[in-house]
Amino acid sequence: MNTILGGSFTSRLNQNLREKHGYTYGAGSRFDFRPLAGPFLAGAAVQTAVTDSSLVEFFSELKGILEPVPQKDLDRARNYVALSFPGDFQTVGQIASQMEDLFIYDLPDDTFNRYIDRILGVSRDDVSRVAKKTLNPDAMVVVVVGDKAQIMQKIAGLNLGPLTIMSVDDVLGKAPSLGGSN
Repeated sequence: MNTILGGSFTSRLNQNLREKHGYTYGAGSRFDFRPLAGPFLAGAAVQTAVTDSSLVEFFSELKGILEPVPQKDLDRARNYVALSFPGDFQTVGQIASQMEDLFIYDLPDDTFNRYIDRILGVSRDDVSRVAKKTLNPDAMVVVVVGDKAQIMQKIAGLNLGPLTIMSVDDVLGKAPSLGGSN
């Protein structure tokens, strides 16, 4: 599901925001997998003038993935994931990372032997089920970093929910003074 949405160069988010609109050099999404539920992240660095338009396109794609995906999109995503899988074992570090995943997630010893067949077995219904289970565009937290004077009014007009404005000091804390007396 995420490969189709934002997990590859040919994903919907990248094709929409980069290729169709030229808002960014790249847009994508990912799940931050952990032993317990982790966050879903989607993002892009966009031109200030199109921040609001980019958010509209992000939400269009987030809602669009909740609809059944065309078979050609599923086939492309399955092939991409299956064909790139051997690349996850090219270095000692990558192999160690894969072994770590077996341990952390308590996966069966034959996980890697079955992986490609399982990926190729993913159905359109599987994609829809996972999208509906994991994504709720109406409950997402949106973080925008930019020139408040240029983007605030347009973002507020999107009615995405309550807005909280934070400064760098609010997020990182006040910077210590580097000068002064001892």
